[in-house]
This record gives sequence, C-alpha cells and structure tokens, in this order.
Amino acid sequence: MLTKEEILKQAAEVVLENGYNCTRLEDVAARIGVTRPNLYYHFKNKEDLIYSLLDWVEDDYRKNVVEPSLHQPDPISGILNLVDNCFSIMRAHQWKGGCIMGNLAQELANVNEPIRQRISVFFEDLVQQVEKVLSQEQCRDFFVEHFDRARVSRGIIAMIQGSMLLGRASRCEDYLADCRELIRDYLTSQKRGN
Repeated sequence: MLTKEEILKQAAEVVLENGYNCTRLEDVAARIGVTRPNLYYHFKNKEDLIYSLLDWVEDDYRKNVVEPSLHQPDPISGILNLVDNCFSIMRAHQWKGGCIMGNLAQELANVNEPIRQRISVFFEDLVQQVEKVLSQEQCRDFFVEHFDRARVSRGIIAMIQGSMLLGRASRCEDYLADCRELIRDYLTSQKRGN
C-alpha cells in the first residue's frame, strides 16, 4: 500500500498535467493504481486532497528548494541556488507543469477564497525566505546601503513565477535562463564596491 506522501506526489503530477478543475479523483486513483474508494481512506474528497497537497508542496519546497539556498557562501549564490532549484522542477517535468502553486493560484484565486489565502501565505513565506537569504548575518554589509531586501525579494519571486509561466507556455528554457541572468546581474550591481 502506498504512503500518503507517495499518493500526494502522484496527485501533484496529475494536477500539474490537468489542472485542478480537470483533475478527478479517478485520475489520481488510476495514476497510483488503486480504486477511487481506496483514496477515501486518506482523503474525504477532492478538496481535502488539495489541502493535503498544499501542505505537502509547502513542506517539499521548504526542504528541497529553499533550505539548500540558505547554506550558500554568499547571498547571490544562495538566490541563484533557489532559482536553479525552482527551474530544475520545470526541467524534470519537461516544461509541462510549471509551479503547482502558481498554477493553482491562476486557476482558483477568483473562485476559492480559502485556497487563494493558503497559496498567498505560501508565496509570502517564499518571499520571506528569499529575504532571509539576503539578510543573513554574513551579508549584513554585502549590499549597498539603500538595498531594499523586502522589495527585491518580492521582485525575485515574481520574476521566477513569470519565467516559469512563460517557459511552460513556450516549452523554452530561454525565459528561465534570462531570469537567472537578470537576477544575478541586478544583485551583483547592488554589491558594495560596485
């Protein structure tokens, strides 16, 4: 029998491929090789599955995308590591998925307020994590005096999300490469002594 985490990982794949509205519990059950009633052992309904999926994605991003970025020798390396981790997700899905949270935000933000709020909190946390990378103790004097870490952090997340969306639509890595280069160039231009 599959664990709940294994089910959520497969459910994420189905939601990335089909979107929330076009994903049925039957699709998830077929992907993992069980009947729909077997899914009810873990999830009451599709919405319960999505809330569990949101929890799992938040935890997975924190462990596999954000935390490795916090342990880099300097803030620019940390942010570029975060960008690379986000983009490796795109490559792993051969440009067919994008960011599941971004996709769900686009699909559900106007029709499901509780899910919109959860996704908003996820992105706010992601912005705070970027700001944390830019504000680490060893980075205190790294950037110019007027460097607005909060504003730059919001811009970085917006650029990453936009380039993932465009990369998904075009199936072209150029948007992601340009995003990485622009972030690197901007952060470098904001270093003290430049």
